[in-house]
Parts: sequence; C-alpha cells; structure tokens
Amino acid sequence: MKKKMSAYILIVLGIAASASGLFLFCRSFQEEKNTKKLAEDALIKIQEMIPEKTNGFIYEKEEADNMPVLEINGLSLVGYIEIPDIDTAFVVQNQWGNESVTRMKQGNVYEGTGVIETDQIDFDEIKTGMTITFVDINGIVYDFTVDYIGNENDIVHNAKLILFAEGMTKAIQIACIEK
Repeated sequence: MKKKMSAYILIVLGIAASASGLFLFCRSFQEEKNTKKLAEDALIKIQEMIPEKTNGFIYEKEEADNMPVLEINGLSLVGYIEIPDIDTAFVVQNQWGNESVTRMKQGNVYEGTGVIETDQIDFDEIKTGMTITFVDINGIVYDFTVDYIGNENDIVHNAKLILFAEGMTKAIQIACIEK
C-alpha cells in the first residue's frame, strides 16, 4: 500500500513539474512575442518622429560620440535599419537592450565599428551589392553596401557595419562597406 501511495505521489509531482515547465515556456514565448510587437510599434513611432533625414559620415575614432538613445515603448533605441531591396525595416536597440529585439552588439555606426545582432532578416534574401541603411534617432542616414556574406568566424577587415545572426544550425554575418 505504501509503495502504491509513493508511486501516485511521484506521478502527481511529475505531472505538476511538467505543467509548470509548459507554463513557463508558454509565458516566455508570449513575452517575446509582445516585445517584438513593441519593437514594430516603436519603428513606426521613430520614423514619424524624425522630421528630416541628413547624410552622415563615419568619423575617426577619437572624434566619434556615443550614439544617442531614445526610449520608446520601454526599448532603448539608437536608430533603425532599412533594406529597400527586400522591403524590410526594423529598430535597433543599444547594446544593453532586450535580446528579443535587434541590438547594437558592439561598436557604433559613427566610428564604422557597428556590429548589429538581429533575427529580423531572412539572410537568404540578402545579396552582395544591396544597400543597407542605418538611420540614427537624430535622422542622420548612413548608407552601406553589402560586400560580403559569410560565417561568424570570418574576419572582414574593411567592414564598416556587420549584421550578425545566430540560427539553429549556423551563425552568419553580413559585412557592409561605406557607400
């Protein structure tokens, strides 16, 4: 009788643990979905807020400033990316931003050292020669040309902007040069 009771208790505990795990997984998935929706809304707001775009240029390192940050929908944004050839645009957070949204992983666009981590692009659609535009929150536009598409371990010396994504099976980078 005691063995049977112990078995029932273990089964009930196992079911409770499984249910808890499933609940946490679903909650995490929903939070990520909500964050991505906030990022989509933030893109519309940031595009509306920038009255006039001007062309920017890459500074020497000692002259560059830190990228300004604008808080929208709880996201600390430094600007947004546009890829006209595939009709895509998405916001970019500062490096301490939420991992569910594209973020500046290191460096900055002003110095030509920006590394942006994103899952907002279908990397199979990107081709060399395409234009990728970064617009900072002050409306300063930086145009880049895709120069190289390769894996994360490749070193690209002339890149001024790198878009980086980790997938389930591989990590790839897109290296861009100043247009």
